[in-house]
Order: sequence, then C-alpha cells, then structure tokens
Amino acid sequence: MILSSLAPELRRRIHLWLNVIMGVMGVLSFAALITELGFNLSPQAIGVLRSAVDVIIVFFVAQELLRWGFVTEMRKYLRDRWFENLIALLALYFLFQPNTAHSLVLTFLPNLSFNQLTLGYLAVTQSTIVASLLIKAMRFNSMIAKFKLHPGAIFAISFILIIVVGTGLLMLPRASVEQLSFVDALFTSTSAVCVTGLIVVDTAVAFTPLGKAILLGLIQIGGLGIMTLTTFFALFFSGGISVRERIMMSTVISSDNIGEVSGVLIRITIFTIVIEAIGALFLYLSMGGGITDFNGETLLVSVFHSVSAFCNAGFSLYSDGLYDEVVRWNYVHHSIIMFLIVLGGLGVGVLSDIGRLRPWRKNFGGVHNRPSVYSKLVLYTTAILLLLGTLLILAMEWNGAMAGLGAGDKVFQSTFWSVTARTAGFNIAPVGDLGAPVLFVMIMLMWIGASPASTGGGVKTTTIAVATLNIFNTIRGKERVEIFGRHIAVESIRRAFAVVLLSAFLMGAACVTLVALEPHLDVVALIFEVVSAMSTVGLSVGITADLSTGSKALLVVVMFVGRVGILTILFALMNPAHEARYKLPEESVMVG
Repeated sequence: MILSSLAPELRRRIHLWLNVIMGVMGVLSFAALITELGFNLSPQAIGVLRSAVDVIIVFFVAQELLRWGFVTEMRKYLRDRWFENLIALLALYFLFQPNTAHSLVLTFLPNLSFNQLTLGYLAVTQSTIVASLLIKAMRFNSMIAKFKLHPGAIFAISFILIIVVGTGLLMLPRASVEQLSFVDALFTSTSAVCVTGLIVVDTAVAFTPLGKAILLGLIQIGGLGIMTLTTFFALFFSGGISVRERIMMSTVISSDNIGEVSGVLIRITIFTIVIEAIGALFLYLSMGGGITDFNGETLLVSVFHSVSAFCNAGFSLYSDGLYDEVVRWNYVHHSIIMFLIVLGGLGVGVLSDIGRLRPWRKNFGGVHNRPSVYSKLVLYTTAILLLLGTLLILAMEWNGAMAGLGAGDKVFQSTFWSVTARTAGFNIAPVGDLGAPVLFVMIMLMWIGASPASTGGGVKTTTIAVATLNIFNTIRGKERVEIFGRHIAVESIRRAFAVVLLSAFLMGAACVTLVALEPHLDVVALIFEVVSAMSTVGLSVGITADLSTGSKALLVVVMFVGRVGILTILFALMNPAHEARYKLPEESVMVG
C-alpha cells in the first residue's frame, strides 16, 4: 500500500501511535459504557455521552482505515485482524445509517438503544485489546524482565486486577439496590473471582440485574482465569501467540509441551462454554421452561446457576440457596447441579483425556487409547472421596438433621453434601442444622477439594493421593511410589508434602487469627468459615455477614491465596535457587 514505502523506523512509530490511539479508544469506550449503565444520568448528560460515542467511533474507524495503508499482504492482514475490521465496518455503518441500524436492533432487542449496542461492540472489542496489551506489557516490559518476574506473579497480578475492577463495578449505583460499602464490594468481588461463594449480602435481593450480570462475568473470568481468556482471544482474534507467551502459559496450565499450549487453551475454553450451555439448557427444562412457551427469566437464572456450578462458585440467585422453596424438592435440578460440580472439579484436562478414548476400537492408538496415570488418579480419588463422604454423612445424620426424611431422600442429600463440600458451596439444607461431627467431615472434604487444573480449590485430590501412597510405602519400607504401572516422580512427592504442610500452617494461622477477632462466635463455625474460604468452597453456617471488617479482610486474603495457590505465590516471591554441583556427605536424622 501507499504507506508501506515509508522508512521502517517511521512505520514503527506510526504503528506505535495507532496502538496508543486504539488503547485510548478502548478505555474511553469502556468508561462510557460503565457511565451509561452504572449511573443515573440526566438527559443532558446522556446527550453529551452519546456525542462522545460518535467521536470515539470516528477515531476508531480512522485508525483502522489508516492501518490499511501499511498492508503489504492484504489476505494475511484480513485473516489476522478480521475481528477489528468487522467491528470497524459495523461501527461505520451505524454511524452513517443510524435509523436503519436502530430499526434492526429494535427488531431483535427492543429494550436496547442503538448507542448502547455500538458502545457495547466497541467496549468489548477494545477492552479485550487493552487487556491483551496490558498483559503483553507486563510480560515484556524491560523493568519486569530485569526482575525476572515469575509467571506465577503475573497470574496472581491478573487476579488482583480483576478483583479491583470487580469491586469498582459492584459499587456502581445501579449495580445494587442499596449502595455497597467498599469492604462488602471487595469481599463479594474476591469471592466471585476466586469462585468461592461466601456472601455478606443476599445475592438474590441485594443486586440489580446489572449487578448479577457483573457477578456472573466475574465468576466466569475467575473460573477460567484472565490469562487463559486473554490468550485464547489472542489465538482466536489475532492469529496466534508468540513463543514467549507459549512458554509462560505452559507454566500456568501445567503443560510440559509448549507446542500443545494452543490446543489446550482452546479445549479449556470451548469445553467450558459447551458444558455450561448444555447445563443451562437442562436446568432450564428442569425448572419447567419450555421451548415453545419461552421464559427468559428462567433461562437467565439457569445460565447463572450453570456457570456458578461448573466453576464451583456456589453463588445462587435464591435467598436460601437450593433449599429455597422454588427448588427444594426438585431433585432433577439438584442432580444437574451435582453433575456440573463434579465435571468442573475434575478439570478440562481429565475430561479431554476421557473424550479421546475409543474403547470400542481395540487397535486405536495403542497406549494412547488409555487414560493417563494423572487422569486415573483423579478419577479414583474423586470416586473414593465422594463415596466415603456420602457414607459418613449418611451415618452421622440418619437420625439427626435428616431424621424426618425418607431413606431415598437421606441418601440423595448425603450424596449432595459430599459433592458440594468439595469446593462447590451450594446448600441443599441449612448448614447450621448439621451436627458438629458432620461439619468436621465436611471440613476435611473442603480441605482436600477438587483436582488440579480445575475450577475448584483445596489442596487437590492428587496431592492427597500421592501423599497417602507415600505414607503407605514408608510403612511398608518401599522407596518408590508406584501406581498403575508407573512410579511417581520424586519432585511430585516433594510438592505434595509441601502443599499439605503449607496449607495446614496457613489454615491454622488464619483460624487462630479469626477466633481472636471474633471471640463471641462459635469456634467450630469460625474454623468452618476459614476452611471454606481457603478451599474456595463457600459453605457457611451463617456467620459471614456478621463478621467484623477485620475478619472480612482476613477472609479476602485467605480466599485469594486459596485460589491462586500458596506454592504459586511463594514461587513468585522467591528467586529460584540453583543446585550446587557438589554433594555434601549424607547423614540420617531421627524423625517420627
């Protein structure tokens, strides 16, 4: 094109300025959208805002058109930047044909204005670009490179940024019925992003539709992770990611092969969307929703609970959770919730591994037609924990909180408690009605939690499995930990015991601190609250809203550490030590 003949340095500077303009347009678009949706504006303010939107559209389209002057390979350019060009064309059409566009929008979305739609297009597109640019800046900035920032640090920072943004969004005047305090907004945002589910206000009545939509977005982002989402968008919208980005993301998703990173990220995102969509459909049908007599409100509630269940978040749009009279005895609804919880707790890696199996084809792939040792360990451990938890709860509450129920109801509710205690947080009855022995069983289940690379928390099923196997081997005098025809790497065993020890230490410190801050509350209830927060479960005996500001702040930190991972945080804070090339004389130390 015309501008492609310019000097390379001049072209680089023009591209830099275009990126700056693009980033500014994204920030302004996002700010304008938040202002229009989140604040109660006067007609004069709305007029000024809509004029500003037109200016944003002009600048956005102009910078996209200017980029065409630098194109040397038009086909490649259109393939790599198809989304931005599509948005530019739509924005240009909306700008010069507002009446036609407005009529088209009103046909499908009668309650949405033309400016809101245009603004939404720009905000979503440009906010994605801005997020991508910010993360790239964090990765490649010379200052950060100088300090050799660990990928875990970027992972933790991304969660902090989303929590801060979520706090601000939840404090918008039109996000809640009554203005939330900063502490309550921070607590709710952290609970949503960390997919915990602990609440200090009633989600069903405290938030407006906008506030509930914000919560849903925070839960989805928290379940997948902002880095996974932005990298996925970079793959989908920008044509690919660099080798450095692949190396960093391989650390985040625990993949040993950087060539598989793109495929893994795409599978994670698509699996999540598909499973949540199917779950929402079945929940909608279980609530009496029909295809011909479509009920929009029921569908939105179903979508919210499907996302919340698969992400193991535990947020509910019913004031009493699943104990609410609307769904209290709807066991089909509860079964779908349980199924989504288990799938989310297994993790997309295990689901993908199972999906690749072809047991009916004996010659298909040989060894590749068998699940990996990791998947087997996850499945076996999950099944054992679910069965053991069900039996213990059933035995302890047979004549207790479930005394008035039939035998089938008792089995079902015990199964549900065993499932939801493993990081989901949905309640099928008041948790406070359960006896202290059952609460301690649930504390153990919460502490163990879900599986690695899943949406759940806890120390993880494989951690406990590896540690338990090593204990049995120590008792039997065996050196190697062997299972399913393989021996577990020593590094995995060391990590397992490190996670168990660090988790127990941190949990103990948090329990002592919370008991000191709330001496008037029951000790068992406080311990239950800490473990629930640390394992990102969200179950509570009903004391969360009554906690002091200091206690809420403590739980915010505990939820964050539980979601990001204590080892991830420590790796990010400490410089890696290089192993010495010499070896000191070995000596046994008396232990036990």
